[in-house]
Amino acid sequence: MASEGDNSMFDGNSANKLMDLYSRQIGAYGLETMKRLAALRVLVVGLRGVGVETAKNLVLAGPAAVGLFDPEPAVVADQGCNFYLNADSVGKPRDQVCQPQLEVLNPNVVVSVVPESVAGSNSLSTEQLSQWGAVIVTVDRPLAELRSWNDFCHANGVTFILALTNGVTGSFFSDFGPEHRVTDANGEPLKNVALALIEVDQVQEGSGESARTVPRLLFEVAKEAHGFDEGQLVKFEDVDGMVELNEVQGTIERVYSSYTTEDGKPGQRLIPNRFHLKLVEEHADLDVTKFSPYTRGGYVTEVKPTRVMTFRPLTESLVNPVQEGEFAVKHPHGMKFIMNAAGNQLHFARLALWEFQAKHSALPELHNKAHADECVVLAKGLLAEHRAQQEKGGAALVVDELCEKTVRNMALYARAELCGMCAFLGGVAAQEVVKKFGKYTPTHQWFHVDYFELLGDDVPADAAPIGSRYDHQISVLGAAFQEKLGKQVWFMVGCGALGCEYLKGFALMGVGANGGAIHVTDMDRIEVSNLNRQFLFRKENVGQQKSVCAANAARIMNPEMNIQCHEKLVGPDSENHFDDAFWNSLDGVCNALDNVTARRYVDSRCVFYQKPLLESGTLGTKANSEIIVPHKTQCYRDNPDTEDKDSIPMCTLRNFPNIIEHCIEWARAQFTENFEDPPSDALLLLTDPARLFKQVENESNIGTRLQRLRPVVALLRNAVGADFGTCIRLAFAEFNQQYRNRIKDLQHQFPADATKKDKDTGVVSPFWSGAKRFPRAAEFNLDDELNFQYVYCAANLFAFVFGLDPVRDHAAFRAEFAKAGCSVPDWQPKKVSMYDEEEEESKEEDDEVALEKKEYEELISFLKNFDHSSIKPIQPHDFEKDDDTNFHIDFTTACSNMRAWNYQIKTATRHRTKMIAGKIIPAIATTTAMVTGLIELEMLKIVHGCDVSVLLGGNVNLGLGTFELFEPLPPIKAKKDYDVINMCDVEPVPAGWTCWDQVVVDAGDLTIEEFLAELPKAWHGVTCDMLTPHSSTDVGTPLYCAWSATPTLKALMAKNKTRKLREVYHELYGEEKENKRKYLLLGGGFETADGEPCKIPLPVKFVWGHEDSSPPAAAAQ
Repeated sequence: MASEGDNSMFDGNSANKLMDLYSRQIGAYGLETMKRLAALRVLVVGLRGVGVETAKNLVLAGPAAVGLFDPEPAVVADQGCNFYLNADSVGKPRDQVCQPQLEVLNPNVVVSVVPESVAGSNSLSTEQLSQWGAVIVTVDRPLAELRSWNDFCHANGVTFILALTNGVTGSFFSDFGPEHRVTDANGEPLKNVALALIEVDQVQEGSGESARTVPRLLFEVAKEAHGFDEGQLVKFEDVDGMVELNEVQGTIERVYSSYTTEDGKPGQRLIPNRFHLKLVEEHADLDVTKFSPYTRGGYVTEVKPTRVMTFRPLTESLVNPVQEGEFAVKHPHGMKFIMNAAGNQLHFARLALWEFQAKHSALPELHNKAHADECVVLAKGLLAEHRAQQEKGGAALVVDELCEKTVRNMALYARAELCGMCAFLGGVAAQEVVKKFGKYTPTHQWFHVDYFELLGDDVPADAAPIGSRYDHQISVLGAAFQEKLGKQVWFMVGCGALGCEYLKGFALMGVGANGGAIHVTDMDRIEVSNLNRQFLFRKENVGQQKSVCAANAARIMNPEMNIQCHEKLVGPDSENHFDDAFWNSLDGVCNALDNVTARRYVDSRCVFYQKPLLESGTLGTKANSEIIVPHKTQCYRDNPDTEDKDSIPMCTLRNFPNIIEHCIEWARAQFTENFEDPPSDALLLLTDPARLFKQVENESNIGTRLQRLRPVVALLRNAVGADFGTCIRLAFAEFNQQYRNRIKDLQHQFPADATKKDKDTGVVSPFWSGAKRFPRAAEFNLDDELNFQYVYCAANLFAFVFGLDPVRDHAAFRAEFAKAGCSVPDWQPKKVSMYDEEEEESKEEDDEVALEKKEYEELISFLKNFDHSSIKPIQPHDFEKDDDTNFHIDFTTACSNMRAWNYQIKTATRHRTKMIAGKIIPAIATTTAMVTGLIELEMLKIVHGCDVSVLLGGNVNLGLGTFELFEPLPPIKAKKDYDVINMCDVEPVPAGWTCWDQVVVDAGDLTIEEFLAELPKAWHGVTCDMLTPHSSTDVGTPLYCAWSATPTLKALMAKNKTRKLREVYHELYGEEKENKRKYLLLGGGFETADGEPCKIPLPVKFVWGHEDSSPPAAAAQ
């Protein structure tokens, strides 16, 4: 069983099970917050849907302890929102049933049932509350009790959170005490940028007679944009020359250049890599004109100011929930919030429910109109009380007119809950706890949300509970809806963190559980680091297939689920598996992916097959959701590409790093150049030499061929008779080459006092200036921990390549090193190249070319005559960031930190190196659960047939407590644009077509000539002057071309014109997807009826036959 409070294993330089388990979460929270979270005790009151979601997310996050309090007996309908309850749980206390299942989620967390203060009281004492650092209430407790609990928590430093759902509404409240200090408002990594230039500039302050010119420091950074906001607080460090600036703080003033528009009006453009600095008051007396001249180096780093937030206790905030500076209670739907002040209306409905509960000791009964009318009366009475208090000068929430419909809708379904709303609130509530320690901004204090769009004007006629696990859903949407939902067929792509949450939600909802199906695919296998977020997996599942394990877990939650598992990557190569019959069988698709390329491919399939797509993604505490509906909304590809394109120049990586990220990327490349590529080529030589030689011949020039072959030959020569001493000598030689010889070469070619001359102005300036940092060379010392770690890791990596056992014990390794006979060779200066490989292709001296050609021939000869039997099989490494025993991250850390030592850059911890080198995206369970809840609510709308106008996408940042729900945008309409081939503007035909429109020619197995005649009939009179396959790959001979350039091609076109189009296609480009399809996808050039170039929706679908009806393809498990 777990014990509380041991944080010693949270060490950024340590490889241990906790750092591995929580690696993605630490990437979001940071180590200090993680340590404090691991010492926190959290109490969850109520284990219906919101409670179990909150508890699950908390246990995964890893506090010291999670207490559960809900002695109420489970009922049948609880199975629709609590995934740990089943038929055998009915009649048993919810907390007793859930505790053992929550406990196995994370063995590092103590999960316990908290007893009643007095047996049978269903209550807790303040003494019990004092044992916890945070209390989260997730069920409708009596308001008097909640006030009492909150008063105690508010006064005693216990974070208090309310997260309640009633039907299609949700309410949230947080109280962090009288004063709460926020030290990191957004939780984002500090912005840190290398400086390239500092000058004293003169700027104008004020205007008119008060205008004056004042000196300001002008900065230029060593990248395209500094990324700081206007007024952002920053500080400086490691500046050479202008040392007075180090540790000085100021605020950013963006810099603009002036220009004149074509019509003579003045304008300004932002200069993104420059800024002025306005000194803070503490440093305002500094005279920047007297600062020493800047020479080089330095960093500008964001400073996050501390903010003190005040929180009202529950009793006060019930009457006065609107925060200072706001005009209404928060509601995530922008239009509802602004136009209708929906949060205010929901707040009165929430208060009315508590009043009803206090009067009748229960919430309003389901669908009881009399109870709903009584709630309206209570709400009106509360509004009158608030008005009276306001008239007396008190602070109280009022509305011009109470929305009775809002109150009735909340009351009619007050006892129901939807699993999507539970997942949303459970994610929000669990994340709020983490904010206790000053990182992130708490939700301040109330927000309400509603999904009234799911409701009709009246309660559905078939909404009475029937004793089913789906009763909550039925009570809101009706039995006919539940029947329809059970017959749905959906495809979920991906089964990681998002996928686990979706499968859980689908099981609770009963999607595909009555004649339908859920298809799931994921090729990945479960890793230890997955267990922190992907809650359907357990330690014993590590190494198993994700889709299969997740499906098995979901079937336990709901045995009625029909889940079909596919262990295939969704992409062009699997289109014979996920074929037309499969896609046509679907009602919709839900993406649970983590990369843009896969998302774009699935989106293209949904557009082609006209299927709705539910899209979501997370990044730390941030998440987005997007609802895509054929012909009604934009598709995913209509969104701008958000992938990071901020690449690092090669010369910077090779010779002039200035930040640790440069060193880490360089180290990752070193891993590939030493342990992946050469061993892979060596292995290919042993298994398929002809393929290797062909690949080498296809290299662009002899220089790149030599760069590929030299390390392969060196590796094979060392492999003959290799022992661990060989590995040590190779590691030692690499150390000296990278950290001594290369640096000495650079120092020799560009000494510390080297200068450079501007080719345009002739101005001479120091070479080592701006972001260029003059390096220092290393002399190997086995007693230096960083030197030792590099050789230790590199030698063990070479040992794997040669099929040798590792030497993990440090003392044993030192003994092996002593026997290896390593000696430092004399240094001979070599010229350092300042350019990329692509710029080195041209060689002017014939003798140098001849020498390279001779060397190339010798290397090829060596490889062709190499005796394979003289060595053990070569084993290439495959970089794996999550295996702490394989030396991959340890080598990368040592390699990058040695590089940082060379250039006097701050080193990085092992954990940070792992995140950057492994391209790990920070991820947490709370965000994932929250956003999947939003998507599940939208799925209900789609299946229910709601109009697109009520569908909602979302942008949420749990770190900032910001929630934005918005209607999806309509499809982008095609517009006239310039065509570089036709060299003219090209009109869309018809005007305004969208990605959802399709050109289909379905008139039989046509000849090319017949196809050309049918196309105008199928699509607005458009003709075709060139016909090609619709493919992203290069197209060779066209299927048809009206303006053939050569007599041969002209004759071929004439001959083909009377042949079957599909026969010509297959002859030129092969069978289309093994001939399973009865259509071809075509592109080409098109003209209007007037002979003008035009653009039409592509691909053109030419149907030459029809499939026999057949069931959808699926691989049942």
